[in-house]
Amino acid sequence: MTFIPFPDLAVPSASGRFRVEIRGQGNGHHDIFRDQSGFRYQLFDAREERLLWTWKPDDSQPLADYPHEAWVDDRGWVVVRLHNWMQGGLLVLSPAGDWQFLQVIQSFGQGEPGFLEEEPDAHIGWTSAGPDWYDSSLAFFLPGESLWIMRTWWGRRLVIDLPSGTLLEEPSVGQMEEIVPGEAAWIRSELERTAGQFHSTEDKEDRWWQDIYNKANAAAYHAGILKVKEAIPRLRELESSPVYSRYGSGYFDLRLRFVAKVSLLRMGEQPCWYANHKLNLIREQKEIELPDIAPNRSPDVFQKGMEMAELLLLVGMPEEMIDGWDYWFTGPGEPFKIRIQWETDAKQPPRFTDYRQQNPLFVASIERIPGAPWAIDPTHEHRIAR
Repeated sequence: MTFIPFPDLAVPSASGRFRVEIRGQGNGHHDIFRDQSGFRYQLFDAREERLLWTWKPDDSQPLADYPHEAWVDDRGWVVVRLHNWMQGGLLVLSPAGDWQFLQVIQSFGQGEPGFLEEEPDAHIGWTSAGPDWYDSSLAFFLPGESLWIMRTWWGRRLVIDLPSGTLLEEPSVGQMEEIVPGEAAWIRSELERTAGQFHSTEDKEDRWWQDIYNKANAAAYHAGILKVKEAIPRLRELESSPVYSRYGSGYFDLRLRFVAKVSLLRMGEQPCWYANHKLNLIREQKEIELPDIAPNRSPDVFQKGMEMAELLLLVGMPEEMIDGWDYWFTGPGEPFKIRIQWETDAKQPPRFTDYRQQNPLFVASIERIPGAPWAIDPTHEHRIAR
């Protein structure tokens, strides 16, 4: 199991009328995999700084002691995403502080079926830190309706009717006429709210990653799925962001760039082809920083026998490195990708760290694969969404 932080949460409603606070207690050393337990849920009238109610889970609701994300609307409804190493779920508390809904993602044959009971493991995303099914999802209260909606990265809609505390299997036609534009409005709103936040590489606090980065990443991803054209200017901003989500040994993963690039392509836009990976190249014992945009990004440049460093300096980094090194192109003609394989005995395609090895790698094969690699494909969508 991997350590999971459980920070205190303090979330305002859209107008600032209410604020939900979920605070735990430092649990000493009796639980080495998390830093807090014994959480207490409270709703405040934020304008008067007045406590409205307090709720604490009891032994019949153990998962409620693992809060990870929260929402509150301007009527006082509270929704909380729950998460631990073996389970996940959703909790709803009413404006009066009553427990209205609590359901897990999967039951494992015990109790009532979960709301993701029939979803494949690829959607649940089991990891050593628990299920990450919620990655790149959007979630909001539908204005004017007593509904809370979550759209997952694979397109599953979870719609909770708040007063009845039920998950709607089939929202009505009228409700869908409100939900679909509501999703687009959430995308526009989050991209506007987080604008200008992504052109500094200074260290960020954990809360920034949760509230700013994750929301912008989800909005950028769903903008391409739902074809939200108004999002294009913000996607252009994210396409050149230097903020990286993972790094190691001179390698940086600029995830926001990749998601923005994919969404632009899905809306028929031509991206600027900023590199969505970054590294410092070692050549003749000197460190060379590769440009953000390759000087000669053309399918005609690839040659069998080309050394890795030479290729990187000419055409830059590939879009993906899963079944090989894949470079995407919108033309000439129909979209396609160039897949590079390297002269190596390794079972997996070489990662960027291999550019530092003593014996250089050379291009062993070049394959042109027709079709748009950014097209929505349920069997491969997790590569883009997560």
